[in-house]
Amino acid sequence: AAECYIQSGDDYRAAQAYQNAGEYNLAASHYRKAGKFEEAVEIVRLHKPQMSASVADSIVEVSKLYFLREKRIM
Repeated sequence: AAECYIQSGDDYRAAQAYQNAGEYNLAASHYRKAGKFEEAVEIVRLHKPQMSASVADSIVEVSKLYFLREKRIM
């Protein structure tokens, strides 16, 4: 299902499908791509042990920049 959402350009729904399937690296990456940084960080917070360290670190770093630019604190 996630691949169909990606092909249609809906990264948010793709991320949800990946999350439901337990594919946390892909879920967090597609939440980030969709601009849903809160959801991406939540995936890392809840599932970091099951994720690639490089993906988790990338999500956190990009999200920090986003929140700082938006003047929001996580």
